[in-house]
Amino acid sequence: MLVVPSSVRSAFRRALVPLLVAALALAALAAGPATAATMRLPSGKVLNYTPLRSAQPPEVSPFDLAFSNLDYSGGPVMPSNTNSTIYWSPGGLSGFPASYADGIDQYFLDLAHDSTLSQASGGAGRQNVESVATQYNDSHGNVAAYDSHFGVRIVDTHAFPASGGCAGATTCLTTAQMETEIARVVRTNGLPADLTHQYFLITAPGVESCGDASITALCSAGSTQNPYYCAFHGNIGTQNPIIYSIDNYVSGNAGCDDGNHPNGNVSDGVIQGGMSHEHNEAITDPLPNTAWTDWGSPGTVGENGDKCNGTKVTQLINGHAYWYQPEWSNFTRQCIARLPLAPSPLTASFTTMRTSPTTASFTATTDAGAGAKYVWQFNDWPPPGTPQNYTVETDSPAITHEFPSPGTFNVALTVMRSDGTSRGAASEVTLGTAPTAAFAAPADLLVGDDATFDASSSTTPNDAITAYRWAWGDGSADGSGASASHRFSAPGTYAVSLTVTDGIGLTSTATQQVVVASRPDGPAAGRAAGSRAFKLGSTHSSYTPRSVIIAARAALPGAGTVVARGTTQSGARRTTRCNSVSHIDSAGTYTFRCTLGPASRAGLRHRRLTLRMAITFIPDGGPVTVWSRIITLGRHT
Repeated sequence: MLVVPSSVRSAFRRALVPLLVAALALAALAAGPATAATMRLPSGKVLNYTPLRSAQPPEVSPFDLAFSNLDYSGGPVMPSNTNSTIYWSPGGLSGFPASYADGIDQYFLDLAHDSTLSQASGGAGRQNVESVATQYNDSHGNVAAYDSHFGVRIVDTHAFPASGGCAGATTCLTTAQMETEIARVVRTNGLPADLTHQYFLITAPGVESCGDASITALCSAGSTQNPYYCAFHGNIGTQNPIIYSIDNYVSGNAGCDDGNHPNGNVSDGVIQGGMSHEHNEAITDPLPNTAWTDWGSPGTVGENGDKCNGTKVTQLINGHAYWYQPEWSNFTRQCIARLPLAPSPLTASFTTMRTSPTTASFTATTDAGAGAKYVWQFNDWPPPGTPQNYTVETDSPAITHEFPSPGTFNVALTVMRSDGTSRGAASEVTLGTAPTAAFAAPADLLVGDDATFDASSSTTPNDAITAYRWAWGDGSADGSGASASHRFSAPGTYAVSLTVTDGIGLTSTATQQVVVASRPDGPAAGRAAGSRAFKLGSTHSSYTPRSVIIAARAALPGAGTVVARGTTQSGARRTTRCNSVSHIDSAGTYTFRCTLGPASRAGLRHRRLTLRMAITFIPDGGPVTVWSRIITLGRHT
């Protein structure tokens, strides 16, 4: 979130806040503990900022009822953080005070050093404020671990944009211009874009920023136009996102820097002024307001840094002293400089039961014990699919919620133990979407076969499929069940349909054309009355070292479906060796072949084997005609 200068807050608020709300659709900016630290740009993009020192009182902002804790909104945390600095100055580092860049980079190197100690102790290190974030998880199984690294320093001498900027300073950059530059630097240097890397865009004295180019935009502390924040964090994209923080030069600005520089370096001003604030907020909420955020009544929101903005403590990191704010701990229900001890593990999950196209019931499962609190976010307002700005808090693990419309929603749950220890869970819930009917039908059916149809491939986004109805297409009674059998009494092509119904009454139907052929039980099995016969030509067999091939030529009178079926018989045992179904588009003479594998060839060596080749022709739109020919072969050696 943004970090804000102190001298301008009271008068600026009285005169300008109503205009900002109307023009920028910002979250409520009323004074007092419920103040939001969220900037929403005209494009709809959300940024979270560190306000000026006077913008929030030093006490904790009590937004929600459940311990005033952070709530899980369903999004990701950063499982580790590799931090890179981008010093954007066309004149190079000469645009910055001496040792300014060295001091900032040393801060991230110190965090990495203590992170190594943390990892050596099993990830439970509690050397500084970075340890506070380790209690927060996400639904992907990650925790915001104290696993910090320094990436690279980049001195960016690319020219500032010539136009399209803001009016808050001689050099004033909009959020869009800075995001474009960050993306360019990341791309041209082959740097990673993901949830384990954060990029800090750092500007020199005299370079300011604003949310956009409008006269009502919120701007950085040194701006002459609406100075409101010290720093802010955001993301570029959500798939392989670039996580970033904007840190304008605020050292010496009383709105962001209280003058306490324990290292004697001017860089101490930007670290306390917002850099540490945005770093910790990005770890626990990298895509602003989607992970761990304190939601309250409509318009109020705060990340872990916002809840503690206004107080400072001394941090000893790798032997260097730093002066900046503590962070909010759900476990202790207060702002702390380090996690005193690791909270005992807590589990949280929930099940969903859809009861109508827009209503679902949710039941949480946890080992939190007596006094547990349950905080739900349904992320359905406003509009559907965007983060909500309210929570539903209950003492019961069960809740029913009506959504404003059918759709897919990311439902999130925070379970809180009586000591504040929290665990988040989330799951996408789809409502109002019909099931998908699908089934497998047997091939090469003959009249009188027991044909089994399987609907196990049918699916539903809802709780379960509760009914299956089969229509066979032959005038017989419907079937039921996920698996059903049927006998067709006459040859033909039948439209078999399956209709499935789910637990909330939504249905879906699938249809397949099923071909049923006459049984080739002898030569010239017959023809339907009034049908046109086709001529069965020569039938012959041939041999290869490993197989027997039988073939039949047939002159067919027109378009239709052809079923070629080859069998072998030795004594009373008859075995189907090949089946094929094909369609021809016009009259003509066609050859159909059946290859009998090595078992058949071996059979010919030892005993008399009867080969049958049956051709079934089903004219398009007409009756069925069947001709068969039986070939009897003697023993071969």
